[in-house]
Amino acid sequence: LRWFAVITVAASLCAGQCLDWMEKLIQPMVVVGCLGALNVHWHLRTRAAIASGSRRSPCHWRRQVIVQLHVDLLALTAILHWTGGIENPFSSLYVFPVAIATMLLPLRQAFLVFASSFTLFVGLIACELITENRHRPFVPFNQPDGTDGYDAIVLHPVFLTGVAAARFITLLGTLIFLSMLLTRLRGTEARRRRHEQIALSRERLARVG
Repeated sequence: LRWFAVITVAASLCAGQCLDWMEKLIQPMVVVGCLGALNVHWHLRTRAAIASGSRRSPCHWRRQVIVQLHVDLLALTAILHWTGGIENPFSSLYVFPVAIATMLLPLRQAFLVFASSFTLFVGLIACELITENRHRPFVPFNQPDGTDGYDAIVLHPVFLTGVAAARFITLLGTLIFLSMLLTRLRGTEARRRRHEQIALSRERLARVG
């Protein structure tokens, strides 16, 4: 997923630059390059650990997942900051780290990733308010004189509060839905294993008889 994200974002940035839609390209491309380099490092490190036969505890791998998901969230926030902020359609990608955390981590640690994801999104909104060149990454869609009132709508506190509330509901709903689904699937798998054990024990008793 991370390789897919790196390739897709890099291609989108190059397309935006070719179409003269963006003013800032160097900063997000640096973030994408660093994320790709980190992915190579993590991949090689994991393969080396598996090849050496060293048995790492589940807590170790969970910590690795938490670190990688937080790095992904920071990279996503930085890229969005330089490519349109909350107006960028890719801002919906905050859902993916929460979904991955729910599938791979205990519920308490998944809530930690959820809290970090929402906090970074709120920080992105704060950057929209305090940055002087806000809403300028997408050049053709902004009037230099600001007469269209676009900034007044997008930066209105009521609008930003609604955006934050919608993101909170989306992230929390994703976490709760996947958690309930995984709990049901794990319960089904546990019942299947119990039935298999009962069937095997009955078969052994039949052979003894």
